[in-house]
Amino acid sequence: MLALLPLAASADAVLIGDLYYNLKTEGGVNVAEVTANPSGYTGDIVIPPTVTYDDVEYSVTSIGKSAFYDCKTLTSVTIPNSVTSIETASFGNCPYLTSITIPNSVTNIGESAFWMCKRLTTITIPNSVTSIGEKAFQHCEGLTSVTIGNGVTSIGEKAFQHCDDLTSIACYAEGVPVTGENAFGFCNNVTALYVPSSSVDAYSGTAPWSGFNVKSGQVEVGGIYYQLNPVGNVAEVIKNPDEYTGNIVIPSK
Repeated sequence: MLALLPLAASADAVLIGDLYYNLKTEGGVNVAEVTANPSGYTGDIVIPPTVTYDDVEYSVTSIGKSAFYDCKTLTSVTIPNSVTSIETASFGNCPYLTSITIPNSVTNIGESAFWMCKRLTTITIPNSVTSIGEKAFQHCEGLTSVTIGNGVTSIGEKAFQHCDDLTSIACYAEGVPVTGENAFGFCNNVTALYVPSSSVDAYSGTAPWSGFNVKSGQVEVGGIYYQLNPVGNVAEVIKNPDEYTGNIVIPSK
């Protein structure tokens, strides 16, 4: 079990709107980190990209350690594309969190960041993320599909362990990510792993990925190439290996 307790707001934290922040200046840039609320956060939270305090504007760049930890009635969080880091246990043990969008600005998802978020059903990790920490999504037992972007190079131990309902994984990193022990431990219901067509053999020959039914997640239909995303059953148009020519009509489905 995660040995963390909910954190009270630090002595220097300030309340701006509905959220507490740690404010600081790094390299001449004013930045803000979302931190814990002594009373806990509830309901639907929208984090703004900037905040102003004493007439000084700060860019919100991180979700701090245990910022939303153990917020039992937190249901959804909107994270702005100014945020680059989701720290350790930021959203750990939020059992009613059902919706979160990780923007394509985040580069790091910390250890136990979403530990025990049992009502999350889908997660898309954007291409900007390079590392997924240990136990980041451990015991997210309601997850059914996960999409991992092409920038991920490492996945920590037990990152997705005991995601018991997980049936579909898409990992679009062309180089197989370095994967810690039991990263997908007890994910026994996965029926398909979608990977770049050029990387099928590499994933098929590398544990733990080799334990899944590895398929190409990139297809050509009607002269247009697509990357398939099982989260929401959507497709993204991607580069044609030979290049596109003439008049192109992209269908809606």
